Amino acid sequence: MASAPYAITGIPTTRAPDGALPLRQEIDAWSANPANVDQVNLYLQALAAFQQLPATDKLSYFQIAGIHGEPFIPWDENTSPNPRSRWRGYCTHASILFPTWHRPYLAVFEQILHSIMQRIAAAYPDQELRTRYQTAAEAFRIPYWDSAQLKERGGRRSLNVPYLCTLPTVQVFTPTSAGDTIRPFETIDNPLYSYKFVTTQGITSFQDQDGNFFPFANAMGTSRYPPQYNSRDPTVSSQWTNGFVDNDSITEALRNLSSLGEDVYRSFTTSNYAWYSSTQQSNPPAPNSYQSLESIHNEIHGITGGGGHMSWNTVSSFDPIFWLHHCNVDRLFAIWQAIYADTGRYPDAWFNAQSAQLRDERGTWSIAAGSRENADTPLAPFHKDDRGSVYNSNDVRNWTRFGSSYPELQPWLPQYRDSTGEFNATLYRNDVVAQVTDLYSRVRRRVQNTQVPRNRLFAATQTGTQTFQGSSATAGGSFAAPPTTQGPGQQLQFGPPSSGGQQAFAPPPTVQAQAQPQGQPFTPPTTLPTQGQQFTSPPPQTAQGQQFPPPPTHQQQFAPPPTQEHGQAVTSPPAQTQFSPPPTQAFSPPPTGESHGQQFTPQPQQQFTPQPQQQQQQQFAPPQQGPGGHTPQGQHSSPPPKKSGLSGLMSSAKLHFGEALTAGREAAQGHQQPVKQHQQPTHAPGNPSSSGTALATKFGGIIGGGIHMAQERLGSKKQPGQPGTRGIDDEPGQEGELSRGFGDMSLSQQSFGSGEPLTYHEYDANIRFERFDLGGRPFTVHIFLGDFNPDPATWMWDKNRVGGIYNFVAGVQRGDGSACSNCETQSQDHTIVTGQVSLTNALLDDVEDSANGLNSLIPEEVIPYLQRHLHWRITDPNGREIPRQSLNTLKISVVECSATISNNPGELTQYGDHRVLDIVTEGRPAGKAAGDGY
Repeated sequence: MASAPYAITGIPTTRAPDGALPLRQEIDAWSANPANVDQVNLYLQALAAFQQLPATDKLSYFQIAGIHGEPFIPWDENTSPNPRSRWRGYCTHASILFPTWHRPYLAVFEQILHSIMQRIAAAYPDQELRTRYQTAAEAFRIPYWDSAQLKERGGRRSLNVPYLCTLPTVQVFTPTSAGDTIRPFETIDNPLYSYKFVTTQGITSFQDQDGNFFPFANAMGTSRYPPQYNSRDPTVSSQWTNGFVDNDSITEALRNLSSLGEDVYRSFTTSNYAWYSSTQQSNPPAPNSYQSLESIHNEIHGITGGGGHMSWNTVSSFDPIFWLHHCNVDRLFAIWQAIYADTGRYPDAWFNAQSAQLRDERGTWSIAAGSRENADTPLAPFHKDDRGSVYNSNDVRNWTRFGSSYPELQPWLPQYRDSTGEFNATLYRNDVVAQVTDLYSRVRRRVQNTQVPRNRLFAATQTGTQTFQGSSATAGGSFAAPPTTQGPGQQLQFGPPSSGGQQAFAPPPTVQAQAQPQGQPFTPPTTLPTQGQQFTSPPPQTAQGQQFPPPPTHQQQFAPPPTQEHGQAVTSPPAQTQFSPPPTQAFSPPPTGESHGQQFTPQPQQQFTPQPQQQQQQQFAPPQQGPGGHTPQGQHSSPPPKKSGLSGLMSSAKLHFGEALTAGREAAQGHQQPVKQHQQPTHAPGNPSSSGTALATKFGGIIGGGIHMAQERLGSKKQPGQPGTRGIDDEPGQEGELSRGFGDMSLSQQSFGSGEPLTYHEYDANIRFERFDLGGRPFTVHIFLGDFNPDPATWMWDKNRVGGIYNFVAGVQRGDGSACSNCETQSQDHTIVTGQVSLTNALLDDVEDSANGLNSLIPEEVIPYLQRHLHWRITDPNGREIPRQSLNTLKISVVECSATISNNPGELTQYGDHRVLDIVTEGRPAGKAAGDGY
């Protein structure tokens, strides 16, 4: 007899008297706040237990992850797949249902995880501990990873992988270990680092047209940037089997993206739900419709996966980082809904353009053949009750129905009340807009504060037609992200607070809390389900955040550094070593040993060998061989492993563990640590060419929460002799070096002039292609502004890579002859998908650095500049080049428009008068020409 449908209702919650709900929070800010240590402790335990449930359990991690793609079996439905049918699965990608379908999907994950948390909390033997952990569990909501938000880590503001995702193992305070006064912590594999499959039954491997093999059927652990598979190499086979995680490749790819934040911001400036929700567009699409929430989502999948699980939509949900990423996707969707909540003013802000949507001629398990996707289309297999009623998009339009909101969306805060005490929707909307502008629109901030003369940036007069409707903004805030006392491979401990002057756990140190913004598009209901504990709203935080230093530690445990370099394979936890922190004397950083324009030469793969533990400092001494055969004094380098990830392209220096611990401890105790300055390289002489040059670029900093590493990596610049980077780091520049940062000033602190709006020229690269042009092969279209390295394996980290579009897809047909229904339909219908990369931030770099040859943003100068310096190339998930001519439907175009910034921080930048600059792209492979249509 089939079990009753699983009702997805969210976490039982009773609103506070002011209407407040618990918040889903950014994972770095949440985990670094010592006040949340109990929640973090429970979260790690519950996620680990969730992942270990047997695959036969309907509520197991394996089955919940499998809803997204493979193994393509029905979930929670009395439906058996027809063995003669090829149409399977619940896929909603390149679909107007993309954001709404993933909302209840996220809710069922959160609901199951929360129930496991409650069971763990109730198992603590001591009543006081039980009460404390049950209270923590009630207020818990799953965290999100804002991949486009600059965060403080190691003295620099940049984009990063969540700190908790970088640790192979963690120490947790469990109900079992609670009674052990000698060893109160239990070491577990970090469930955020990699998922260990309980079975791979139903998971298939994939082989592309070029014979490249991706052995997912044999992978017992999820991977990020795994090596290119080679069945004759036992090391590579083992890495694929166990799981191979290279988070540094993700971080460096993010740090070079000058377009990501702006792309997120631009997505908020369209009020058309069909455009915003999905990469699928009409053919030909309008030039201002290319950017979407799904396109941004796809790019993070490509950057995070690197050929591993996150790169493929059929298996991506098995990687634990998937859930952090999709929680952020839901947050961005909710913010967009809050901005366009007034459907009277914005009539296209919901499912109104149904005629433009895909008709499903064949149907799926839950969608009738021949139907069109609209707000009433069932979001299978998600049930809203135990009778089997299926959610639709109207049902989940209000995200708060599942018992939570987001930091930007808190309409219950007093600042949104007018003089009569009534909620003021205009105040609320304006503040939501202001916060997202401050978080993401670096172009707006730079345009308003640049020292470049106005006549080099702005249009002479404000142009008329405004294609995008909306408003602009300020506020928000930044936060200092997590710990500086542990590095990759080390362990955090999450346990009870100290007693008797002793502290038994090591929470992440000082963090500047993330701004708690506000917003919600609908007037929230006064109550949610009455069962559950009442939530008391915390006091609102300031826009700039609040410091939460942890208490000084009297007794702390530290684990030894990792025994492998970047891209450490997922293995069993290392043996534990305890030692006291070193004295707080200063340690000098190692020399960076600059390499000026040095050619990178890959070296044979070697392994780090750990040295015996020192009394005050533990070091890893890699082989004494650097790029080009030269090792600067005080620096050691390791040859790259045989893979396409960053750790296959960089060398690493000595790990100064003692110094890192001292710096982290002093930081946690409130001491100011000077930011170490690292000299940027100069460039070897040579002429720029379309193929680019290989240049080694120094960088350094505190990586992995406190271990100082001086590293080499590939980079290229537009012209020889130009310092600086094109990335979005906020690392302070050297004297005489052009700083590419954006400062810490929030827009609310800036002057908006005398009330006159600023109008400047905006430039974007628009990309479109058929989603199944290569038969379901994933690929990345890279956009460069300047020369780039000729080796395609380096393009994801090239200094002149502005951004890219990732085709998040997998093969239409599997090895067993079955197929994803939505994928098959889109392949047959030649579905067009689109994406957009903002070029303006990168162009501003070059205007401010006049030596690059660009003096203004006016089209008369930018057009010939783009003709010389704009390039695009294509790679597969393993970093192998795909010839541009291989994609018959690929079209790259450049669009210029006017962008007007209001002096009102509550209004979005308005974009209008879009012009397609065919002259930039015509005559080049996959470049749009005048006769191609749009």
